[in-house]
Amino acid sequence: MKLALACLALLALGLPSHAATLAASPTTLDAAVYAAKSGDIIALPAGDYAPFRGKSRVGLTFKCAPGAIINGWYWQNGKDLTFDGCTFKPAVYQGFRIDGVDGLTITNSKFVDTGLKVVNGKRVSVDKTVFLRSSTGVSGTHVYGLSVTRSAFRLSSSDGIQCGGCTDVVIDHNTFDGTERPGSQHPDFAQFWSLDGVITARVQITDNVAVGNSQGFCSFNGAAGGIEDVYMARNRVWTGMKWAAAFVNGRRIVMEDNEFRAITGALAQPAIDARMGTVIEFRGKNTINGLPITAKQIVLK
Repeated sequence: MKLALACLALLALGLPSHAATLAASPTTLDAAVYAAKSGDIIALPAGDYAPFRGKSRVGLTFKCAPGAIINGWYWQNGKDLTFDGCTFKPAVYQGFRIDGVDGLTITNSKFVDTGLKVVNGKRVSVDKTVFLRSSTGVSGTHVYGLSVTRSAFRLSSSDGIQCGGCTDVVIDHNTFDGTERPGSQHPDFAQFWSLDGVITARVQITDNVAVGNSQGFCSFNGAAGGIEDVYMARNRVWTGMKWAAAFVNGRRIVMEDNEFRAITGALAQPAIDARMGTVIEFRGKNTINGLPITAKQIVLK
């Protein structure tokens, strides 16, 4: 009787009443993906998994063993998908591109010479993941609810994180290490912009450590709508280029207890870009090269 009541409760909550683990391999992956039901785990043993196009699956967890290499997967739609312990490398697509997802978690994973691209997504979480030599580590276009936490971006050649037309963004406790400026380019640790009428808004940038020959955390395209409702706090940002932080046409911007410095051999000393009428509320102790930020270091025009 109790078991029956428990099953009825699960059904009433819309939760799966079973969970199975399906073993896959590079040759049986397709069959395993489409045989799995919501709540199932697909176990990927060591091996090279060729470019794969997935579509419209719900509630699946891909659990990768050491040595399991995902090469250029492309996913369309889907809900509540998790990738745990996987290594992504480039192939036909980026390491992993997913369009139209509602609920994506990538954890304990690694992207090598490639990155993650999410288009038209909701509830996307990247946690405890390493991006090594990525051109762009995490790229989000029209993502509503993007969280990048406890991850590392190492030896990047372009932006660590890009958000175009995104809302409810959390960038917390990440490290950006050794970003290099290729040629005359100007990469950022993270760059935000408004897109297609969607203003990037409600952005939290907290407790990150970022050191490299690049710019800091920046939003430049003020003419497209700018950025609003940003809380930037307790970050250590050491840059090789001028803009340590930029919020052009920004509204309701708060900066609290941030430390900005120039790296050895920097092309310019750090400054804050506040053009197009941006008003920044400074709280606590914000410094550039160990001294309190002055009005001369905030560019208004």
